[in-house]
Amino acid sequence: MPCRPPPMIGLPGARNPLVSADKVVCPQPHVDDAAAFLENCDGINLLVIGYSGLDGQMLRLFRDSGSAIRSMLVANGSTDWARDAAARIADAFGQDVDDAWLTNEGFSGLVSTGHLRGWMEGLKGR
Repeated sequence: MPCRPPPMIGLPGARNPLVSADKVVCPQPHVDDAAAFLENCDGINLLVIGYSGLDGQMLRLFRDSGSAIRSMLVANGSTDWARDAAARIADAFGQDVDDAWLTNEGFSGLVSTGHLRGWMEGLKGR
C-alpha cells in the first residue's frame, strides 16, 4: 500500500547541519510535517547523502513513525561511512542493513556512474 498522499519523489527532505547530536535545525512545523508524512507511510525509500545518522531527534522521528525502509541508497564517500550511517538509520526502524543500500561514492559519484539514476528507476512501481 503506498504512502498517502500518493508517493512522491523529493519531499519531504531534511538537511541536518552538525550542530549537536540531538537537534534538527529547522522550524518545528517542518519537523511536525515530516513526522506526519512518515506516520502515514507503510514503507519509505530513503536517499541518504553525506548524513551520519547521529542526531537523536531525526532517529526518533524514524523510530516513532511505525514505518519501515523499503529501499535506501547511502552515499557518504566510503562504504564504511555509508554502513555506519545505514546501521544507525536501520536500527531506528528496527531493521538490519542491506548491503545493496551501500555505496563507496559521494553525490558526484552517484550521478556520474548512473548509480542514482538506476536506483530511482528501480523505485518506479514500488
